[in-house]
Amino acid sequence: WLDSVGCTGRESSIGECYHSGLGVHSSTCNHRRAAGVFCLGKISGKVSIKIVNSTNVGGRLVVYYNNTWGTVCDEEWDIKDANVVCRMLGFHHAIDAKSTAFFGEGAGPVWLSNLQCSGNESDISECSHSGWGLQNCGHNRDVGVACTAFPTSISV
Repeated sequence: WLDSVGCTGRESSIGECYHSGLGVHSSTCNHRRAAGVFCLGKISGKVSIKIVNSTNVGGRLVVYYNNTWGTVCDEEWDIKDANVVCRMLGFHHAIDAKSTAFFGEGAGPVWLSNLQCSGNESDISECSHSGWGLQNCGHNRDVGVACTAFPTSISV
């Protein structure tokens, strides 16, 4: 249906991109030249997180989505992701990104997989992932974090 599509990246839909018109295409356009996309999800808005089965500074990460607490799979999980989580919890940074259910296996849905943060985000809602509930992990791969002992701010 579309040929010669050109987008700037600021469009909210493909219909806002330049194209030669619906159904208008060159003679070289055929199904062998069809384009496709693979999208990584973004967590929309700020999410609630907490650590459970924990010490004061570390534990299994759980996220609240669709009125249900669930876990995060350890695919692509690293210290950059853990740093974002620890800052969200009020700590300065992460000491370690734990995997393979280090703090025990969770229950309920495994909400996130392939979480990919640069480490500079203030919220995991700014990080890419595979999509809510789109994963092939069991709870034996639940992630955890170990954060610095002292929070960035202390309320009295």
